[in-house]
Amino acid sequence: MNAPDLLTDPSAADAAEREQPPESSAKALWPDIKHGAALIKRYVKADPLVAPLLFAAELCSGAVTSVLFLQMQINLAAITNALAARDGSVISGLLTKIIMAGAILAVVGTVVAWTRYTLRIRFRRVLTENLVGRWIAANRFYHLERRARLDYPEQRIQEDVYQFIERLTTIAPILIFSSFGIFLYTAQLWKLSPPIVLDAIGLHHPIPGFLVYVAFGFAILWTFVTHVFGRSLTRAEVVRQRLEAQFRQEMAAVRENGESIAFARGAKIEGERLADTFNLIRKNWRFYTFANLKITIVGGLPETIMLIGPTLLCAPFVISGQMQIGDIALVAASFSQVYSGVGILIRQYAELALLRSSVARLRLLDELLAADMRSDIAVLEDAGVGIQVCDLAIAFPDGEVMNTIGDLIISPGERLLVKGPSGAGKSTLLRSIAGLWPFGGGSVTLPRDAAIAFLPQRGYMPNGTLASLMSYPRTSDAHGDADYAALLERLGLARLVCRLHEHRPWSRILSPGEQQRIAAARAILANPDYLFVDEATSALDTQSEARLYSLLAERLPNAALVSVAHRPAVERFHDTVLTLDGGKALTTPAARPAGA
Repeated sequence: MNAPDLLTDPSAADAAEREQPPESSAKALWPDIKHGAALIKRYVKADPLVAPLLFAAELCSGAVTSVLFLQMQINLAAITNALAARDGSVISGLLTKIIMAGAILAVVGTVVAWTRYTLRIRFRRVLTENLVGRWIAANRFYHLERRARLDYPEQRIQEDVYQFIERLTTIAPILIFSSFGIFLYTAQLWKLSPPIVLDAIGLHHPIPGFLVYVAFGFAILWTFVTHVFGRSLTRAEVVRQRLEAQFRQEMAAVRENGESIAFARGAKIEGERLADTFNLIRKNWRFYTFANLKITIVGGLPETIMLIGPTLLCAPFVISGQMQIGDIALVAASFSQVYSGVGILIRQYAELALLRSSVARLRLLDELLAADMRSDIAVLEDAGVGIQVCDLAIAFPDGEVMNTIGDLIISPGERLLVKGPSGAGKSTLLRSIAGLWPFGGGSVTLPRDAAIAFLPQRGYMPNGTLASLMSYPRTSDAHGDADYAALLERLGLARLVCRLHEHRPWSRILSPGEQQRIAAARAILANPDYLFVDEATSALDTQSEARLYSLLAERLPNAALVSVAHRPAVERFHDTVLTLDGGKALTTPAARPAGA
């Protein structure tokens, strides 16, 4: 007996165990940095007046904070020296300065918080509108799903944009603060460093700024060590986001298809599917944990060194009288600030790795949104009458020919039925005419300004009111309640008239047959010049199906109707039959009952 197939996506298991996602490649570091800068530039360009002010506020606050913090440290050191000298006369003045600096820091902190939250929502609005607009435009949401290996674009737009901005606006001020700290505290540390002579290694002349060299050298060395041990975190974070999105999507699928699962007694296997996916999350969490542990260990060692290092370095100078006892605290603060500024990567490595993972995922989305999604089948528009199909050949994605249609003209008011066995490519023909199927050759010319509507087997039913579902994609006020009520009654849904404006998840309330009739009402209200019906009556009984087609003929007498259907009874509502079989297309007159 064969082993059962995996319930979860095999590629997800590969990602959790060994896959190197394209977003986490070591070679992609520089492209990620450039893309992060491009995202900032995109925001500044879209918000040219406010963005520079908000960024300037962050910059100025960092400078002010650094200067005030240094003054507080200098005054604290002066108090220590005054206490050591038993001179209490200067302490009150120094304390006043420290308190005033602290009060100013509190005010600056409040302003910075408001500035940061304002910057975040404005930044997010620009990036979200840009990405959503490009994702929606030209049906790219459809083409990306079928033609590109991109997992969960909706999560990238929602979560990764949020995480990118959240971490950027958290880390950037720290970088600014650290940059000012380097300049301010390097000068202070240089001034406090007594010159030393290293006779043991042949340096007989005094070397100034000894402590500065130690701080810079240690920070640079430990930055390299941290990167070597911590670079696996970006990969673990990219995989984590993918698996979390899959887990969330699978739970949403259970909720949205609850009735079908309950009827099929499928709760057990759905539970197993969710458990399998969560086990992948746990498996990747081990990698994620180890990556963070390595960063924590490597990043924690310098903190221990900072506690005793400055004191040990200063002790000989204090004993020799070259430094005062109060200078040790100032040296420790200055050494720590210089080390933190130069070695900012060490302290922020985990956050920077997570920031990079968000940038990398957005970079891949951006690249695919900008990629050429041109179809092999040319879809054109002109001022002519009718839809003209020329030399149309429909192929599978691997290039193998599916159907050779040749030339076809669909004139206004024509009724064309597309027939053929399952898998013959009937629905794909409709997709080709709509410009949704890119594989093949030939051209489709649509009349410019003509209204074209598609009625699929399973219509889109977003949460909303029945009126909004029937008027989609226009708003519910596009038609009057009387129009909605009349159509519902004609389609056998009179019981729903009183619920026209109830906001409900109708896709879970209405039966498949009722949803198909709502979709038919939507098509009628759209009043198209060309209506393509793709097995949109499959859930109806023959009587309801006949009633629906009769209503289409009555309400849309001048519209061309192209239907894909399996039931022979549908043929009587059409003039011509296009049969697809064996990769070829054959056109014949429709068989109509006498008197039809």
